Amino acid sequence: MNNRFYGELILLLIACLVALPLQFIPKLKENKKVEIIFGLVVFAVFGIYKAI
Repeated sequence: MNNRFYGELILLLIACLVALPLQFIPKLKENKKVEIIFGLVVFAVFGIYKAI
């Protein structure tokens, strides 16, 4: 496996760790704005990483 695979794996793990509060904190779970912003940030980070 190459270094790019490990970089993507690390990004995925970071995204999962950041998403955990969205699942376990009720105020954040009910807030749709937080979910949308999180989704956009994750797509932006992965998009920038893929473009490099």
